[in-house]
Amino acid sequence: MRHVMLKQTEAGLSVLLSIAHPEVTPGFVRRGGPLHIRICNVPDGVSEHQVLALYEQTSIFHQNGSSYTVDFSELGAGRVFVNKPLGSFVNSSTAAEIIGITRQAVYAFHNASKKDGYRGKFPRAVQQDPDGGNPWFDREEIQQYAKFRKIHEGRNKKSMPNEEENKD
Repeated sequence: MRHVMLKQTEAGLSVLLSIAHPEVTPGFVRRGGPLHIRICNVPDGVSEHQVLALYEQTSIFHQNGSSYTVDFSELGAGRVFVNKPLGSFVNSSTAAEIIGITRQAVYAFHNASKKDGYRGKFPRAVQQDPDGGNPWFDREEIQQYAKFRKIHEGRNKKSMPNEEENKD
């Protein structure tokens, strides 16, 4: 796996997209200047031009303050991706604290959510560290999942008999 850098430049009413130097930093070079976007986790057999073509076919909205990094898996014809500000992301440790589970449980849910056909409630990671390490989640989605989990834990406790009632 590797990363590919793209450069987006305004040209009148058009936007030009090209391949950028691999060592540039994602984001705007200067106010009104070109935008550099990092596409991470690109499979080795995929060319830079294929990445560029997929990016052009994807509707991507980079919100101010975002990382300007997109995982290759988010690209595709007709797909929509919102790149949110960095403050709206949480790593696996913070996600575990919000939900009230262990970090290892977050990783287990994360690995399950990466499988094709996943239909669970746990939110998919919005991106991963460039080296494929720590997954990052949307804070709002994690908070919603935590609420969902607490509601269902409460229902399960009500439906289960009380331990004291079973003692004779």
